[in-house]
Amino acid sequence: MEYKETYEKFWEEAKNTKFGDYERNLLLYYFFPETKNNEKLVDIAGGAGIVAGWLIKRGYDVSLVEFSEVAVEEAKKRGINKIFKNKIEGQGSLPFTNDSFDVVFFGDIIEHLFDPESAIKELKRILRANGKLVISCPNIAYWRFRWYYLFDGDFQRIDVAKQRPWEQEHIRYYNIKILKELLGGLGFEFIKYKGVNCIWHSKFLVKYIPNIFSHTLIAEFKNIK
Repeated sequence: MEYKETYEKFWEEAKNTKFGDYERNLLLYYFFPETKNNEKLVDIAGGAGIVAGWLIKRGYDVSLVEFSEVAVEEAKKRGINKIFKNKIEGQGSLPFTNDSFDVVFFGDIIEHLFDPESAIKELKRILRANGKLVISCPNIAYWRFRWYYLFDGDFQRIDVAKQRPWEQEHIRYYNIKILKELLGGLGFEFIKYKGVNCIWHSKFLVKYIPNIFSHTLIAEFKNIK
């Protein structure tokens, strides 16, 4: 199946998804406090506007970037008005001028990119000095992923269902150390991160050792111009 067809199919099947259906979203409160300053925020590859709609209610002036036609139509139904149909890799790929935004949300995208470095540089271009970048992605350091590899020789089960290597949609792998190294080298300062895991045997430990007990990371960085 072609890359574009894969995501059209995904959003066709996810039309009825709600904000709280994805446990990662339940931790976004820590990174996006309610605001009355009408801060300009862009949700990159934000899909059907599930998070974008929530951010608008939090007081942000939200723009949504997405290339899936199905997702764009669903975002319109959710009342998202500022939608830009674009891909995100490559300098100048986003239709915004320099320093356009106070906040960028880059949720569960970087693991799918062939050229994450160029994408981060483009986010830096559109983000003002000291602006905030919030990024989420699967955590390859999660203990269960380590276990699978050690005993089964299976490198990835991030998408729950076991996929053969040539079927996997995730082509890059990150933990908090790797994110800090990548973003730090591109002019971002690490601020904080949280680990995501609601499974009974890990949800307590993830608060204290997120790098080991979280299957997904959410990290905040500051743009140092």
